[in-house]
Amino acid sequence: MALVPIHCQGRVEGLLHLADPEPGLLSVDDVAFFGRVTTSIGISLERHRVLDELASQRGLLQAMID
Repeated sequence: MALVPIHCQGRVEGLLHLADPEPGLLSVDDVAFFGRVTTSIGISLERHRVLDELASQRGLLQAMID
C-alpha cells in the first residue's frame, strides 16, 4: 500500500491510495510513476479552479455591462 499526495499550488489537495492485494507488489518505480501522475492531477485541478473563477468573473462583468 502507498499513499501519494496530490499537490496543488503548494498544498496537498488529496491523496492517491494505491492498494495491492499482496504486500510488496508495488515497487519504488511504481510509486515514483504515480507521483508523476499526481503532479498532472494537481495541475489539472488548478487549471479547473482557474477556469471556474474566470467564468465567474466573466459573468459578473457581463452583468455589469447589461
